Parts: sequence; structure tokens; C-alpha cells
Amino acid sequence: MNEIILVTSTDIFDNIKMKYLLESAKHTSNHVKIIEISYKFSWINRIKCFHDFLLSLHSVNPIICFTDAYDVIYTDNDSKIKEKFLSFKCDILWSVEKWYSHQLKSDKEFYDNLNESQYRYINGGTFIGYKTALLCLFHDLLEISLKDKVFINELNNDLFMYDNNNFNGNDQTWISHHLAKNWGKYNIKLDYECDIFYVPCGDWDEIDNYIDENLNHKITGKKPSIIHVPWKSKYENILLKLFNLLH
Repeated sequence: MNEIILVTSTDIFDNIKMKYLLESAKHTSNHVKIIEISYKFSWINRIKCFHDFLLSLHSVNPIICFTDAYDVIYTDNDSKIKEKFLSFKCDILWSVEKWYSHQLKSDKEFYDNLNESQYRYINGGTFIGYKTALLCLFHDLLEISLKDKVFINELNNDLFMYDNNNFNGNDQTWISHHLAKNWGKYNIKLDYECDIFYVPCGDWDEIDNYIDENLNHKITGKKPSIIHVPWKSKYENILLKLFNLLH
């Protein structure tokens, strides 16, 4: 049986900044492996560190669940997360949100054509998959797409610039574009019903219309296992509100 490993990454271990992740993990009896980015933080360095972490694993093709560090809460234990992931019958499952942000305008039609769910645009902060599949994806991103002049020109032409390994945009930009160009290579699905991941971009200001007191999603009928609330500087009140529903 494939074990599941819960992972996050940070350049500075800070219990205060990571309190939602750490305390919700404790509440749900989860152990989270923290990857420390040993050099200056950048989005490309975060991808490289995660790729190096995958290479360091000796387990036989474990399931890896990655989340951001500062704006995430767990609502389920790892066994439940694994059970849900296996039910998708895919190699990689990615979180999605309502907002189309940090992505290329030219890729929006591709994602619109995949599904009509209101949550259909990739978010870079939460995903789950088998080690071998994720290694393949991130190797291709790092060693093929981000070194390919055509790929880089496509970023440039859509207002995202590349210059001497300094990238404008972020991992969400590059991953979403890489997948739009190479979708058929990977056995990947998107979590359209927020079964494992819920990213409330666009739901923030009316969160009570979307999540009930038991952390069930009122629209999809699912209970997300991991809730990721980006833009913490503005919406930490929503993160705190949902976190408090755990207790």
C-alpha cells in the first residue's frame, strides 16, 4: 500500500506564521513534513526544493500531499485524504479556484473547456499525487518547459517575463501553462467539487454562503479536507473563522 506524506515548504520556520497549519494538523492527528528552502526564497527555488525532496524519498511511490505553509488548515486526517485521493483514480489531483489569476490570458479557454464548474482554475498552493507522477511533472517543468525558448516567449508575449533565471509570475503561472500545453501526458484531474481542496478566492466576502458550521461546502455538498485561504494579509479573518470551526 502506498503511504501518504503531508508536506509544506518554507524558507523560515515560524510557529506563529504557520499556526493555522500546525494547529489544525495537530487537531486532525496529522504529521506534516516541513521542507526548509535552504537558499533565498523565490518561486522557482520553491519548485526546485520540492523536486529535490521528491528525489530524496526512498519509499516506494508514496502519495505526496503538498500545501502552502501559512494560510492552510486541515479538516481531515491523512487516512481520509488518501481515501479521497484514491477514489479519483488519477496520478495527480490539483486544487482549483474561481479566480483566474497569475496565469496566461491565452490559457483561459483551455481550462474553461475542461469543465463548467465554477471552481476550475488551478491554484499552485495545494495538490496531491504519486511521487513518480509528480517527479515527472516537475522534471518536465524545470528541465524542459522553463528552458524552452518557445515556452518562454509565450510567457513574454502574455506579459510574463523571463530573464537570467529571474521569473516574473510564480509557480501557478508556469504550472498552469505547462499543463495547458502538455495535458495529455499526465493522468491528472482537477478537484472541481472541492472534495479534498477548497480555495475560497472569490467566495471570501460571502463565506457563509459557501461553508457551513461543519465545514461542508454548501454548493458542492463535499467537506473539503484542506482549506487554503490565499491573500492572508487581507483575508486572515476568513482563515481564522474557518479555523475556529474545527474546535
